[in-house]
Amino acid sequence: MDDKIAGLDIKYMAVEAVGYLLLAIIMDYILATPALYGWIFSYFYRLKAEEIGEDSDVREEELRVQADVEKKLSGEGGGDVENIAKTEDAVIVNRLTKVYPGGKAAVRGFSLGIPYGEW
Repeated sequence: MDDKIAGLDIKYMAVEAVGYLLLAIIMDYILATPALYGWIFSYFYRLKAEEIGEDSDVREEELRVQADVEKKLSGEGGGDVENIAKTEDAVIVNRLTKVYPGGKAAVRGFSLGIPYGEW
């Protein structure tokens, strides 16, 4: 048990055993208490919408898709194949929203347009 041989290692291992046991008990308590777990999760991991912001390319895509949808609804845009291939999208997803039972929203207002030739 001399410190130069194995004494420090054994003492360190004893301190680790107590420390990790306490850590395991605290983690188990936090995970078993939904209110405490929810508070800790929301405090550390949720970002506020104002902090995230919106990228300019995301906004441009949304405006482009919305303009394409409005053009199609109004009946504009010629029917010739060359005009369609240059201006319109083959697939349009406009303002998609997915809400799970219980009110949890996964997606809000997702817009996407895939032009001809990219799919």
